[in-house]
Amino acid sequence: MRTQTYLLPEHWAPYLINGDETGYSPEELSAITSWEIANAPGPCLGREDFSHFEWCGDDGRIGAMRCTYTFKVVQEIILDGEVIGHY
Repeated sequence: MRTQTYLLPEHWAPYLINGDETGYSPEELSAITSWEIANAPGPCLGREDFSHFEWCGDDGRIGAMRCTYTFKVVQEIILDGEVIGHY
């Protein structure tokens, strides 16, 4: 299984790992989903327990407590120009 890591805000963990939207403002949810659309990661497999302050991460936003998240790399299966599945 291939994976990809990203340095992202620590407080995104409930949504990225469990899909839990509780406590996020509409603006925060929009930022998270915009990042997901732009980067098209597969499912989030987890994050490091260690977090630290960084001025910039892979989300392009400024100043936040961040940690490293690991995502499964999902490959599309294309047949006759159409996506028919993933692996």
